[in-house]
Amino acid sequence: MVVRLVLPATLCRRGVCRLSTRLFGSGNTRNVGIIAHIDAGKTTTTERMLLLAGAVHAAGEVDSGDTVTDFLEQERERGITIQSAATSFGWRGAAVSLIDTPGHIDFTVEVERAVRVLDGAVLIVDAVAGAQAQTETVWRQARRHGVPAVAFVNKMDREGADWESAASSLATRLQLRPLRLQLPLYEPAGTADGAQHFVGAVDLVSGVAMRWRPRGAQLGTGSRSEVCDLELTAAAAAACEAVS
Repeated sequence: MVVRLVLPATLCRRGVCRLSTRLFGSGNTRNVGIIAHIDAGKTTTTERMLLLAGAVHAAGEVDSGDTVTDFLEQERERGITIQSAATSFGWRGAAVSLIDTPGHIDFTVEVERAVRVLDGAVLIVDAVAGAQAQTETVWRQARRHGVPAVAFVNKMDREGADWESAASSLATRLQLRPLRLQLPLYEPAGTADGAQHFVGAVDLVSGVAMRWRPRGAQLGTGSRSEVCDLELTAAAAAACEAVS
């Protein structure tokens, strides 16, 4: 679930949010960093990106200690990222150098080293916990170096996940205006309490609704449909209007 981060105009005038020409400069290499608070799912997201790009045959798991970027023995034993690590893959004609950074406050210096060379960043937010204190820290680091970023609301399938609350926490914590680029799709769970399952997302930029493939299905078999086939709520219609 993607959110574009828009800084207040006062900060933009100070040059804090300049859109770096590095992102669209010469060459086809892009340095992209994954930044977030601890346990937001940075390394897991990195593994899924590598899988979708065809760089690995199977995504590693933090709990199993077989991820690409957490290669130190201590990282695999403790299940956390200690040192920033880079990997690469090709995507739509570009070579992407992906840097997975630590989320623990004790390793903030590793994030600082990484953001200095980034063309762009993905700020991951836990859908249950929302933006945290360390989210503010890594966002300030990215902003200080003029790194443009999008936010990715992760763990939407967890119990207690709240898309709106997570997006709103970005505005409260980071003092910016989140521009929603996607909206969640839910289906009734068929239980007496009227619970709903998270099943996909509406991409407001492309106008396409995407539903996740069943667990165990072949990669790339998820279904898609045009947004016009869906009954959008007033909130969804307003969000769609905001990005048009």
